[in-house]
Amino acid sequence: MTTTKDTRLEILKQDGIGRVRTPRALQEAILQEYDRSGMSGQQFAQLHGIKYQTFATWVQKRRKRKAGGHAVSSPPVRWVEAEVGGGGGMQGGRSGLVVELGRGTLLRVGDELEAKLAAVLLGHLGVGRC
Repeated sequence: MTTTKDTRLEILKQDGIGRVRTPRALQEAILQEYDRSGMSGQQFAQLHGIKYQTFATWVQKRRKRKAGGHAVSSPPVRWVEAEVGGGGGMQGGRSGLVVELGRGTLLRVGDELEAKLAAVLLGHLGVGRC
């Protein structure tokens, strides 16, 4: 038994300086695949050979289309419980901030650099987003 695959190729047009013009339907198909992937935008764009800035523009335009042409505001802040430690909780007796993320997970922050790293981590984990 033989099987056939759909081997149709779509030829994409280029503008005068060589930029590829991707039809909106193809952009939407790529964005739907991105939504299912669970990857960061940068990882997804790199994997599929799309410049990240181009991909980010597609995402932004889609958000505006879904919002009826208006900019979409950031989701409301969701607060998490945080506790300022007195010194016994941090390594080496340092005081700092302890953030309880739930399910027994604690995030200990001891200085400004760690706070910046914690903010990045929490952003990737989706803490603060609905």
